Amino acid sequence: MKKEEEDHEQNGQLEPDSEGEDVESNDEDEEVDIEKKYHMDDYDEEEEEVSVFDEAMNQLVLEEDQDLEEDEEDLDDLTIRPTDAIIVASQTEDDSSTLNIYVYEEAEDNLYVHHDLMMSSFVLSMSWMDYHPTEPTGNLMAIGTFEPEIEIWDLDIMETLTPITTLGGKMKKKDKFLAGSHTNAVMSLSWNSKARNILASGSADNTVKVWDLSKSSCLYTFTHHKGKVQSVLWHPSDAQILLCAAYDQTASLLDARYPNAVGKCALSADIEQLHWDPHHPTNFLAATEDGRVTCYDSRKLSEPIWKLEAHIKTCSALSLNTVVPSYMATGSAEKCIKLWSTEGNAPKLLETLPTQFQVFSASFYTASPFLLCAGGKMPEGTEDSSKSLKIWKTATLANVANHFSKSK
Repeated sequence: MKKEEEDHEQNGQLEPDSEGEDVESNDEDEEVDIEKKYHMDDYDEEEEEVSVFDEAMNQLVLEEDQDLEEDEEDLDDLTIRPTDAIIVASQTEDDSSTLNIYVYEEAEDNLYVHHDLMMSSFVLSMSWMDYHPTEPTGNLMAIGTFEPEIEIWDLDIMETLTPITTLGGKMKKKDKFLAGSHTNAVMSLSWNSKARNILASGSADNTVKVWDLSKSSCLYTFTHHKGKVQSVLWHPSDAQILLCAAYDQTASLLDARYPNAVGKCALSADIEQLHWDPHHPTNFLAATEDGRVTCYDSRKLSEPIWKLEAHIKTCSALSLNTVVPSYMATGSAEKCIKLWSTEGNAPKLLETLPTQFQVFSASFYTASPFLLCAGGKMPEGTEDSSKSLKIWKTATLANVANHFSKSK
């Protein structure tokens, strides 16, 4: 990429205004078929656009006071290879909250905690980003908690005790909020991969904010929602378009070029998650508290494209596969993951995967597109919290392999 294009990406264009049925098949043959069809062997060689699950950290920086006299086995555990997948998950126990950075070695089916970071408050939201305020690039995580500020943590620094910077919050020694700050918990975050210095946040104070990371300042504050803002999501290819949804049972569409123009549509219940369709750029999906998933065309918000009764209980997790078209995963408090085909705008259940936990989050892995990870909450009294995170190689599932090896 030319230098001027890099500068354009980093600085962005946002300027401040005023404020199923079983199918018999040969599992091994079907898996080979879909691996060839979707060129899965090539992904490790390609440079992918990164997300929380997608990035293998190239190098970990140890703080100067870190004891470097590690034996070979310990050093091998610390080494993160290009074929490793990184999963970042928050964990809450009693009165403490930590951010766990997991490494998953797909060939060995091995998952372990690489390192963890202690959080100052319970984590409600997070968004991975590669923008670093003082370096050309980075491996950072924006964290939202019950506090009004947004913390920015460097995942490449082990055993660090503090974020590299914060956005908003209260003044030290004064019970006053900093200029542009949220005034309540930060419930949702979304980093803009096309305008790399831009971050959006949604809060329990009913507002949506757009931040300039290069200046740690708030560019815009949107007040069009009448309930807590549970989800914000930048468009994956259009840097100006922001999707939001709140506990007022509405979703809204914002264009940063026209901050006073807001498009809205009614939802069937309070929002849980939003997701842009990576294969149909004008479409987005909304998962709601009543267990439904609804697909909308952002150009015509008045009439949904399709509706799906996905779960009996809250549909709390939603992921669309960025490589395999029409492949969707949903998760619920009823302790299961469901895998769907949405081909022809007619959702079809392919598999139901039981879990031991209430599912809160799920994500496909771009570098190995049939790999799916989900996390959530184990029943009260469960001692082994590691069971609240699970990974499936979904290409080995008969109905999935059969459907996507034959789909157009």
